[in-house]
This record gives sequence, C-alpha cells and structure tokens, in this order.
Amino acid sequence: MRRAGQTPFAMPSQEKKHDVVATYAELSNETYSASVNALVSANRRLLQYWKSVWEIESRPLASISPESSVREGLERADAVLKLTVQELHAQREESAKFTELLSSQAAKVKESSLAALSDVLDTAIADLNSVRDETARNFEELKKRLEDLSKLGDS
Repeated sequence: MRRAGQTPFAMPSQEKKHDVVATYAELSNETYSASVNALVSANRRLLQYWKSVWEIESRPLASISPESSVREGLERADAVLKLTVQELHAQREESAKFTELLSSQAAKVKESSLAALSDVLDTAIADLNSVRDETARNFEELKKRLEDLSKLGDS
C-alpha cells in the first residue's frame, strides 16, 4: 500500500518540463524569424529587380533610325539578361542559406525531441518500477495476512 505523502508515479521535474518547452519555443521563434527575414529579403530583391527592369526598358530611345533602335534594343535585352542572371544567382544563394538554416533547425528539433522522449521513457520506467515495488509490497502483505489467517485456523 502507498504510504502517506508518497506519489504513485514519478513526475518529470518542473525544470525538465521548462527546458523542453523553452527549447521548442526558442526553435520556433528562430525558425519563424528566419522565414520572415527570407520572405522580406526575397520581396525586396524582387521589387528591386523589377524596378531595374523598368528603368532599363523605359529609357527613351536615343535615335529613331532602325539600326540604332535595333542596337539599343539588343543592348537593353543584354542588360535585362545580365540583371536576370544576377537575380537568379542571388536567389540561389539565399535559398541555399535558408535551406541550410532549416536543416540546422530540424537537427535541433530532432535533438530536443529525443531528449524529451528520453525524459518520458525515464519517467515511464520510474513509474513501472514504482508499480512493481508497490505490487511486491502488497503481495508480501497479503502473504503475511494469509499466513496469519492459516495460523489462526490451525489453533
């Protein structure tokens, strides 16, 4: 039987609970901030890209002669192509950085999850040990009572 003040199950400490919650909160906050920063950066780059394209395309033609118009059109196309290549390169670099950050965050979440699982399993083992010990005590008490009853019946 359980003694006064004895809890039936081992409870994880408040400190462990707080550590797990704090870790998840911190990781969530870091991931959210990184996502927002990546989105803001991508939007800023996209707006700058289209602004630059507009500036290239909206320049007035220097001459109305067909040869100079074709030459200037090709120069503008070349400028837009170079700008597009630069933007794609920047997007690739930013995507790689963001993917690396998310991979790092996923590894941290995995470690935190494993630590939380370990705590849960430790608690479950402690609970099972407590149940086993309590059952053994109850069995011993029952055995003594039966022995006492059999002694009383013999006398």
